[in-house]
Amino acid sequence: MAFGFQGNEWIIILVAILLIFGPKKLPELARGIGRALYEFKRASQGLLEEEEEERSTSGRAKTAVEKMGGGEEAEKKAEAKA
Repeated sequence: MAFGFQGNEWIIILVAILLIFGPKKLPELARGIGRALYEFKRASQGLLEEEEEERSTSGRAKTAVEKMGGGEEAEKKAEAKA
């Protein structure tokens, strides 16, 4: 149950929307909502991909530093300063 509405309540809401916007505007309204949802999904997917790329890049950099032995030295320096 989305938002706690039952079947009869959805019918009443849909009839009210039909009366307010009319049958000619309804497909246009639905198309606009569909485009907005598509753009939102596309933008959120782009953010997820950027975040994943950032994580993999920082993980590779950290691994490279550890391979060169910089990881242990940096940890010791940090402990000495604390």
